[in-house]
Amino acid sequence: MSTFLLVVLAVVVGLALVAVGGYYWLRRKVRRHIGDYRLLAPYLIAPSARIKLRAEPLSFDPDGGDADHASAMGELRALSTALDAQGFDKLGTFAADEDGRVMIAAQHRDSGVLAQVIYIAGAPPYLECLTLSAAGQVRIVSGDPEASALQMPSMTVELHPALTASGALKALGAAPGRAIDTPTMVMLAERIHAARMDSRLVSPPDMSDTMVHGKRRGGEPLAEAQLTRALEMNRESWTDAVRIALLDNGRRKLKLAPAIWERLENNLIVVHEAMSADEVIATLGDIELVEKLGEQLKRQNFTPVQIFDEINLRLDAGQRRHLVGNVRFPVRARLFARAGAMRAAGLATEERAA
Repeated sequence: MSTFLLVVLAVVVGLALVAVGGYYWLRRKVRRHIGDYRLLAPYLIAPSARIKLRAEPLSFDPDGGDADHASAMGELRALSTALDAQGFDKLGTFAADEDGRVMIAAQHRDSGVLAQVIYIAGAPPYLECLTLSAAGQVRIVSGDPEASALQMPSMTVELHPALTASGALKALGAAPGRAIDTPTMVMLAERIHAARMDSRLVSPPDMSDTMVHGKRRGGEPLAEAQLTRALEMNRESWTDAVRIALLDNGRRKLKLAPAIWERLENNLIVVHEAMSADEVIATLGDIELVEKLGEQLKRQNFTPVQIFDEINLRLDAGQRRHLVGNVRFPVRARLFARAGAMRAAGLATEERAA
């Protein structure tokens, strides 16, 4: 065999060995990543700031998944059957892509109590029931083990562990509700979820929140580095959820026509009181002036909101942001856009100077 062929053969064999080694290295890395996520998953708080419900035919097929799926389907069936037995008429089954929830909705034919059997993957199904008064006030009794009691002008949430259909009727029987059709039920469920999430998003999750969530979900004990990573991921999820909530609340407060809001929304930046200095600086883009001035103001102990205002004032007219509106919930915030984006949406910058 010639020297050339020997060299070619050696190269081919070497590449093959590298490829095989790379394959096993990658497989080990993927397995380790999957293993890490499996450990972290119970500790991850995924707040869906807003949900959109869609019709979703529900099958109680216990063979459609693993043992956890079969158990959940069994509990859903039992809760749904209990509603039937207590005189509830089914409105339909629904799903939300944002958090993967499945919901069976029904209303009691005599009292007007609205029942929702809710299942979110990773947690047992639970029952929530509510009444909607003629004045638009909502009273909720919840069997969600992760729910929080709330007292708001238009909505109250009471906690009832292991809530049953008969228990809900007893709890809400003194305050009969009005009849609700399916479109109204969908709108009501989405707005109730938004209001409850606004109350939960007032501050970012801390380590205690992360550990309590993991324990409640049956998570295995984590090392300090893993808990830190879980907290970082929770902070990222919270930041995304807060932005969604603020934009939604801003849309409703500003009362802009849908077409105008659609043109404007993607050009808005959100500056709120819970942002860090680096997060605020990042909203103004990758510009040398922004980075240099941002670092200088950080050293001078300016607050994140002050840093935004100081940098924004020094940008040229094309880059400067103008105030579109203020939002109070879930955190105090301001919405900004460039003058060009506001003109394209039919808004005058002069009336909304920062």
